[in-house]
Order: sequence, then structure tokens, then C-alpha cells
Amino acid sequence: MRFSIFAYSVALCAAFSPTPRHIGPRRVDLRMASVDDKPAPTNLDRLKEEASNPFRTLRLFLYGAAGANAAIGGFTALTQLAGTLGEAPNAMPLDQVLQNIGVDFGVVAFAAALYKFETDSREIEIDSQVEGEARAKTKLSKDAMKEREEMLGSLTVSVVTGEGGDMRAAPVSEIQSAARQNLVIVAGKKPVLKEALVKAMIMGDRFAAQNVLVVPVPLDSDGETGGSGSKGFAKSSWEDKPYVAKAGAEGSGGADWERYVGMEIEAAAAQAKMSVAEIKSQGIVIVADRQGKIVRRGLGAPEWGMVIEDLKPKEAK
Repeated sequence: MRFSIFAYSVALCAAFSPTPRHIGPRRVDLRMASVDDKPAPTNLDRLKEEASNPFRTLRLFLYGAAGANAAIGGFTALTQLAGTLGEAPNAMPLDQVLQNIGVDFGVVAFAAALYKFETDSREIEIDSQVEGEARAKTKLSKDAMKEREEMLGSLTVSVVTGEGGDMRAAPVSEIQSAARQNLVIVAGKKPVLKEALVKAMIMGDRFAAQNVLVVPVPLDSDGETGGSGSKGFAKSSWEDKPYVAKAGAEGSGGADWERYVGMEIEAAAAQAKMSVAEIKSQGIVIVADRQGKIVRRGLGAPEWGMVIEDLKPKEAK
């Protein structure tokens, strides 16, 4: 009887449960902070969560009440068991007493599991809400984003113009508007660049079909951009591809690229709640479409399949 009442309560709670939210990993531009770096939830955050899940408190109450009721019944059954084993007068049969004990403590365990699941879900949603608000504070405004896109458009890249490997310098904005090229900037140390460009070799045909131009920007030990003549960055087979461009014009020091990449690294560090040194070590990826819009930022070597999918024209998706 007690188990039937509890089962009915569980079914009633399920009827009031909202559609489960997606609380797993999302596709984001930059990775979120680790658990240790999360800001502590405030009372306001918990009130917001309660407002978004008004029946959660009711479910927690019913789970707790059902568990407490079953616990009382279980301890009562234990006293009955003592009487049965002591052959007290009018004692209940042993098999019935054992059945009552099993049902009561089974309900206690089930109610405790449901209560823990509900409280864990609440904490996950609160953490997700706090992270989202923290990331929103570090998100660039529309004006700042437009300024950053214009800054990128004013930078110069050198592209291969013929089979002989001749290079021609042109502003990024011209490459995007006149040549209709999408740009993927990969800034990092040599291992990061090598990993990105070696993986790109596998998808070389798709780069040409999608008009994707990759601009590797090497960072030296201080995080500054290195020119084509930097030590350790001699042109290799994975750099010598028609879809790979050089940041800056031949012979230039790359000061403009250094300034731009430095701003992106600082923004990434603030958003991901990581140190600038960690961002430099992992590398950063900026994806800009042919309209000059930055459509993705990320850390580490790019996932080329995802990047190419993001750059497809809307009608082709």
C-alpha cells in the first residue's frame, strides 16, 4: 500500500516536471572556466533558478516526505521483526515482516536517489546560469566587434598568385570582397600551427571549393608574432600550400598583426577565465567569412570540418 502511494506521488511529480534542458557541453567559441574558477552562486541566482523551475521545490518536498514516511514504516517493521523472532503473541508472520522491511527501505533508497538527482540538476542549472552571465560580461559589444572586424580587414596578407610560388600582398578586406575568400587565422606556437596545417592537408580540396584561406601566425616564446624569417618557422611542406597565406607583407615586421592577435588573446583569456600564457600555449583560432564577419573563435588547433561547415553559404547548408 505504501509503495503504491509513493509510486503515485512519483508519477504526479513527473507530470509537473518541465522538459529537460540541455545541460551538457554546447558548441561555444571559447572553453568555459574550470569548476574552481567559477564565481560562487548568489541568492539571486538561486531565486532565478526557482522561478524557472517552480515545481522543483514541490518535487523535493514530496520525495523527502515519502522517504521520511517510508523510513518510519521501516523502523516500525524492524520492531515487528524483533517481536516475530522473539515469538511474541500476535506477532506477524516472518515473510510478511521481511516484505514490509524490504519495501520500506527500498522506497527510502529510491526517494533518496530522486532527491539527489533533483538537487544535482538544480546545482548544474545554477552553475550554467552563473557561467552564462559571467561570459556575457566579457562578450564584446557590437561596436567593439565591428571595430575588431575593421581592424582585421585593414591587415595585410601575402598570398600565392601563381604556380611559381610568387607572393602578392593585399589587405584582408580586399581578399574577402574581391577574391571572395574566407579567412581562418591560426595563432600559436609551432606545434599548434603544425598540427592545424597537417590536418588541413587532408582536406585540401575542400579548402579550394569553399574558398578558405588559412593564415598561420607564429608566436615566439614571448607570445609576439614572428615573421617569415623567425627561427623554427622555415617554410615546410605543410606550409607550402596554395590555401596558406602569410601574415603581413614580405619584409614587414608584423607589428599590426602582433597588435591584433594580442587583443584577441587578451579577450580570449578574459572570456575563458584562463591566463594569457595558457591561451598563448594552446593557440587561438579566428574564423572570418567573406563578408568580413567573425563567425567563430576557438582555442587550440581548429576542427576543420566544423570550420568549413560554418563557412558554407546558407543556401548550401
